[in-house]
Amino acid sequence: MKYKIYIIKADLWYSKILRHQFLLNSDHEVEVFSDPNVLLKSLSGKPN
Repeated sequence: MKYKIYIIKADLWYSKILRHQFLLNSDHEVEVFSDPNVLLKSLSGKPN
């Protein structure tokens, strides 16, 4: 099963580390957001 993961974090450096760790597993699709409004608009993508 492939999981869609959304990360929201103001610290871009830390977000990149988290994204990298999740992408080590090929079953993960990861999107990073720094703006909560953009994240809320993207919820139609149905993260797991």
